[in-house]
Amino acid sequence: MNKSPAPLKNSFLTGFTLLELMVVISIILILTAIIFFVLKPNEILSKTRDHQRIINLTSYETNIRLALLEPELSDNIGIPNVIYLSLKDSSANCDSFSSNIPVLPSGWSYKCSINPTKDDGTGWLPLKFSSSSFAKSNDLKLDPLNKPPYYYSYVANGKKFELTAYLENAENRATSSSPSADDEGTTLELYETGSDKIITPIGFEEGRVEEKGVITTGIWTVRDNNYLITNTNPKLAHDRDESTGINLPYIPPGEILTDYYIEQDFEMAFDLSKFKIYSMETSGPNSALRVEMYSSSTGLWAVMIPDIDQNGWVEFNIGGIFNKWRIYPVSGIRKVNEMKIYGTPTEEPPPGPGPL
Repeated sequence: MNKSPAPLKNSFLTGFTLLELMVVISIILILTAIIFFVLKPNEILSKTRDHQRIINLTSYETNIRLALLEPELSDNIGIPNVIYLSLKDSSANCDSFSSNIPVLPSGWSYKCSINPTKDDGTGWLPLKFSSSSFAKSNDLKLDPLNKPPYYYSYVANGKKFELTAYLENAENRATSSSPSADDEGTTLELYETGSDKIITPIGFEEGRVEEKGVITTGIWTVRDNNYLITNTNPKLAHDRDESTGINLPYIPPGEILTDYYIEQDFEMAFDLSKFKIYSMETSGPNSALRVEMYSSSTGLWAVMIPDIDQNGWVEFNIGGIFNKWRIYPVSGIRKVNEMKIYGTPTEEPPPGPGPL
């Protein structure tokens, strides 16, 4: 009796071999890595949070302006010389964050709330939106992360106010076309809104985030017909005078080394990479500033970027090793709010003084 032939095995029913599984898993991992690289979910999330920050501050500005229309609210929009923070803290002076927030100028203080979302004046904003006839009454919104350096700040003086937020995504800040540069505020890295964008102390604004590569070493000299600074802190030389609230300096045209100029001597050689400036014309059109770099190896000053005749933030790439730089007007009068130059040292700093 003939036996029936054994049935053929279906390879699809035998399952994958270990090698095949490893190949499939490897392909999935590679595709996941490619998708992750292309889509950059962290970039998307940070941009989404930045969008929410801008929306929140815009909403706050609108509601504060509406509150100013009501006499019972307009006289109490905040205590002068106090910076209100959205950070949640049981300490009214934000003591829990003292090591992570900037040291304030003399006469200034912080204010935090244990219930920062309250809209009755006890939240992080001091206005009583809940009793307003015009302003929208809702729980106050906080920064999406709400931890240093990502938090909101608020400053009021009389009926003037300013709100700030540090934007998370690099494309949204610190470039001349970013939202933080287009807000007409005084600090490139922060998004600023409100009725007066110079009342927040510059020291607080710059202290929130330390930029890499900004050169703060050396000696600053600022000279115009009304103002003279030598051998001082650079922030006082190119930012706002905290004691008077005046943006410095106004520099009309004149002889470079005798009348009107701003200069920073690094006291060593730096390989410079970038330059940023915020300036505004104050005497009509056609005002311009010129920037020059000095090299001790050649003993010459060189013009590295075009003359600056644009309002607001502008930035330029630089290449070369230099020891100092200066800026001066070539036409008209411009107000310089802030300047930053970036680079890396190319030599060891000079030694300090020896023992007496």
